[in-house]
Amino acid sequence: MLCSWQPRGTIRCRFSLLPSVPPECTETEPCTTTNAQCIGGQCVVDLCAGVICADDRYCDPGLGQCVPIAACTANYECPSNTVCEYGQCVPGCQGNWECDAPTVCVAGDCVPGCATFLDCEDGTYCQDTTGQCLPGCQYDLDCGDGSYCASEGYPAIGQCQPGCWTLSDCQTGEFCDPATHQCLPGCSILSPCPTGNYCQSDTGVCIPGCQSTLDCSFGTTYCDAGQCVPGCGTDQDCPYPLICDLGQCGPDGVQQPW
Repeated sequence: MLCSWQPRGTIRCRFSLLPSVPPECTETEPCTTTNAQCIGGQCVVDLCAGVICADDRYCDPGLGQCVPIAACTANYECPSNTVCEYGQCVPGCQGNWECDAPTVCVAGDCVPGCATFLDCEDGTYCQDTTGQCLPGCQYDLDCGDGSYCASEGYPAIGQCQPGCWTLSDCQTGEFCDPATHQCLPGCSILSPCPTGNYCQSDTGVCIPGCQSTLDCSFGTTYCDAGQCVPGCGTDQDCPYPLICDLGQCGPDGVQQPW
């Protein structure tokens, strides 16, 4: 990690891709250089120590002198492909969108790596923590029958794991639990609920309610998430020639040619 002083006494540390080097200082072994502080294992000299500037100027940490206030204070004040450093817009990236694949933006520089799975070849996935394409799956379809592609939150991200991801992986009378990727007893499209009930897909439980708009009062209510609610969701919920406009069935305002 490389650290340096910024305008108005702030400190900026940047991760370096260079090989690590022994620290120059620690909490128990402070810096011996005058006006130096131990930051990230480095002795950073504050050239602006004791320098007082007017309101329209600041002390340049690289010069130790008062200079006019910077042209920028944050990256958003700079044009594309530039970043704000020491109060000036200098070449650099503000985000991954300014880097050409297969590179990503790290501390203002475009370096080799991936931002999303789109930056990786088939048979590999993008590991968020390292920004590197590693062998693994991107989609559930990349895995064989009876397995799914583990995503964020699972112990083996980007790897095929035993379990279901679609109803076809389960037997009749079972549903695929999206939380555990296990086939559990319950209702599904292949094992529908009795009339007057609908299947809650994420739990496989039959709950009182409608299965389709056909179970509701056609033209006045429609089926939404297993409940008959007033209005309409699509034109198919309205009697011809009415259309669904802003959730209500009404005449089509467009003049027909016939």
